[in-house]
Amino acid sequence: MKKRLLFLGDIVGEPGLGYLETTLPELTHRLAPDFIIANAENLDLTTPERGGCGMRPESLGRLWALGVDVVTGGTTIPSIPLGLRRSCLIPESSAP
Repeated sequence: MKKRLLFLGDIVGEPGLGYLETTLPELTHRLAPDFIIANAENLDLTTPERGGCGMRPESLGRLWALGVDVVTGGTTIPSIPLGLRRSCLIPESSAP
């Protein structure tokens, strides 16, 4: 049985997330993926005082609402509280 995988990356900042919210519903309707993975280590670009980049729970919630199954994010995922990690892949080199 064939499975369709849709990999999205790198979602950068509000412009990237906003674009994804606009286009992903039609794209998933057309491609009918079985599983969606999104690279989101730069999902939230902020000032250096606020961390510079990473993922905030609010933005992750927007990805989950779009039907994303798994988020990859390198070194930014260990900083997310465990209760908010839903489905995240942590590269071996970044694991705490």
